[in-house]
Amino acid sequence: MRLVIKVGTSLIAPRGRIDTTRLRALVDQFDLSRDEYLIVSSGAIASGMSHLQLAEKPSNVPLMQACAAVGQSALMHTYEQVFFGKKVVAQLLLSSDNDELSALLARAVQADWLLLLTDVDGFYVPNGKRPRLLRTVSKLTPEMEALCSGHGALGRGGMRSKLRAAKMASEAGVHVAIVNGSHERAIAAALERKIGTYFPPKRTAK
Repeated sequence: MRLVIKVGTSLIAPRGRIDTTRLRALVDQFDLSRDEYLIVSSGAIASGMSHLQLAEKPSNVPLMQACAAVGQSALMHTYEQVFFGKKVVAQLLLSSDNDELSALLARAVQADWLLLLTDVDGFYVPNGKRPRLLRTVSKLTPEMEALCSGHGALGRGGMRSKLRAAKMASEAGVHVAIVNGSHERAIAAALERKIGTYFPPKRTAK
């Protein structure tokens, strides 16, 4: 099975610093002897901010690029650490919103699954005083997108970005789930459809 795993900034660098322990716990869930994994990782800008001692996310492109340049080497060093003895690590730098990029990648490699890992349990909709988690979204509507606003303090994306990525990938025949990546069995539980919000494929990709 081929899986594309998108790891968001809020998960990998929740306070502007790469959380090695959390990343290692995630990688330990990979069944490397059976499945293929492609990781679309955020976190370079947040990591660079901490190294450059910036308290707030830059608003101009040159400074954001500087943060990404500084943080990218630290991010890859962390991945090399957590994969040490398991797999050789390589990187491919591409531009785009990472949610959209993960969907494009999943479509290009004909992935079986796209897992969008974040720090929330999935896609919530209003339900009186307590929002309700949607477990399955068979059709994404403009009204659903309108429920989303804003983005993370350190990341570029938000729930709207993830919904659009899920729509793009599912329409290409990929199973998609938006999942809380801090769950101790996030990957297995997502594949078993026990957690998160699931988007069934619209057609067969292969």
